[in-house]
Amino acid sequence: MTNRIKVGTAGFSYKEWENIVYPASFKSTERLTYVSQFLDLVEINSSFYGPIRPNAGRTWCKAVAGNRDFVFTAKLYRAFTHSPVAVVESTSAKTIRFEAKDIDDTKAGFDALAGQNRLGQSWFSFRCRLSRPMRIVLTLKA
Repeated sequence: MTNRIKVGTAGFSYKEWENIVYPASFKSTERLTYVSQFLDLVEINSSFYGPIRPNAGRTWCKAVAGNRDFVFTAKLYRAFTHSPVAVVESTSAKTIRFEAKDIDDTKAGFDALAGQNRLGQSWFSFRCRLSRPMRIVLTLKA
């Protein structure tokens, strides 16, 4: 395996990009297909706000099928890294509240990408200072 640096964007579908990066008439998946012709990576921003829906993940994988080197990065869902009421309480290991469904839904979305060998990495955006060790374990199966 050769080491390669992948270059990509944070997201792929922005109003500001219309008629600059791609035609305004392109639908979201067409935009992704177009971007994947020039780049090998796109960060999925929406995964921070909620788990990736498996059907959406599979649709995205089909959209980038023309670039065998293409992968997605995905932020971990904020339920794992931020207090649900961060506006009124600071985020800490004690204030993060996620449920089993959050784990299952997040794993299912990541699995949809990993199953197609399209999940490059996931990253955690912690807002808090952790005063004690904190572990988040997600088992991803291809």
